[in-house]
Amino acid sequence: MQLAYVMRLAKQYMALGAIGMFAAILVMVLFSLLYQRKYDLKDRKLAWSNFVATGLLIGYLIIVAGATLLSRGRYETSLAQLKLFETYQEAWYDADMVGWRNLVLNILMFVPIGFLLPFTLKPFRKWWMTYIGGFIATFLIESTQYIFRCGVFQTDDLLNNLLGTMIGYGGFCIVILIKNSILHRNVQWRRTICSQIPLVVTVISFLTIFCVYQAKEYGNLSCENINTYKKVSITEIPTLDVSEEEKEIMIRKLHVYSKEEVLELARSIFWQTGLQLNASDSSFYDTRATLYSKNRQVAIWVNYQGGTFDYENYSQQYDSHGNPIIVDACATRQRVEKAVKELGVTVPTNATFENQGNGYYKFNLEQSEAKDTAAGFITCCYTVNDMISTLHYYMIETVSYKKCQMYSTQEILQQLKSGRFFKVETEAEEQINMAKVKKIVVESIQQNLLLDSKGYFRPVFHCRVICDGIEGYIDVPAKK
Repeated sequence: MQLAYVMRLAKQYMALGAIGMFAAILVMVLFSLLYQRKYDLKDRKLAWSNFVATGLLIGYLIIVAGATLLSRGRYETSLAQLKLFETYQEAWYDADMVGWRNLVLNILMFVPIGFLLPFTLKPFRKWWMTYIGGFIATFLIESTQYIFRCGVFQTDDLLNNLLGTMIGYGGFCIVILIKNSILHRNVQWRRTICSQIPLVVTVISFLTIFCVYQAKEYGNLSCENINTYKKVSITEIPTLDVSEEEKEIMIRKLHVYSKEEVLELARSIFWQTGLQLNASDSSFYDTRATLYSKNRQVAIWVNYQGGTFDYENYSQQYDSHGNPIIVDACATRQRVEKAVKELGVTVPTNATFENQGNGYYKFNLEQSEAKDTAAGFITCCYTVNDMISTLHYYMIETVSYKKCQMYSTQEILQQLKSGRFFKVETEAEEQINMAKVKKIVVESIQQNLLLDSKGYFRPVFHCRVICDGIEGYIDVPAKK
């Protein structure tokens, strides 16, 4: 979830929240006036600060409810994640900035609630009353998501929202401390300092996670998030070749592009086409960047890991009259390769050439055993104008980093039989409920390389399995 998306959701329900806020304030004012009139309390001042705080709280709760309940589609079944810190584990092993951002946003979302709630009613000025109020609010949201299948009931959301409430209450205590200091009233330093503990613990925890990750030699892999499935029966077919030998494998490193390197790559490609990069029209996201030429004639999407990119030349897709430009479906390798090189893209001499039809061509290069090697593919659409309208450059260059010891296939099989692995994946991305799985048959075990979060190609064993009749696979880390 990008921050821009969250802001759009907030704006979407901002008007509804504003209406709710003013309606609440109006009702409270009218009720107070009627109450004063009935009991002849004309000298009693209206509690405008409480009215405004209550109105803001109600308005904000409407915005939160809209963003968490009304903006999502419905699931087929009710979903729940009751394991504590499960989302933290997923964000850690995926090294997913989006995952970490969602966790932080879930904390920040309830900070205003913890801040405003003590201003509404005096009982909530006690820390435990505010904490209970914040917990009830998040529990109602999570329960509604579960009952109406518009979200996932997550224990981690309860924790994060409660933590946000605690931090918000700490902000309230600071405001009261400043107010009492100005008015020369009794200043409660102890309460104020103690109320900052949740904020301090949260900041230290996230900083520790960041420092530990930066100190690691390698990045993280999703398959390192090992679970234990003791109730699953795991067997192998009799013909499965299982070796007890250990061996070494070379770990390769992929270059991760910086923002400046991405801009330089885009400038180079645009220059080859006689265009200039519009740096002000560039967007940098978590894993890739989007860049345009000054007239938006050409667009490039660059992936930080490896500098692979997608190229789109809109001027070579339609002519000045809006008619599609004809593609060349029978071009030779020499002609296509020449057009690709004119974009500043080098095609390896040992790459194979394939006509995929409809004007699309592919250069493919298999992984070699050389120390410094490139592997991957280049696909492009070639027009009758001897131009490239679309190009996908996924030729990955790696350098040797260091050798490491691997587990034997026998050790991996024993690990699978003990039920210690991440989960079963399927090619069609079909969801498998591991709680209901009874039997897994291991058909084959092959060595593979997966890219971790720091750009290292790490060895894994790719295990083809049959999971209760469904074909799938299990990736198991192979490095000792």
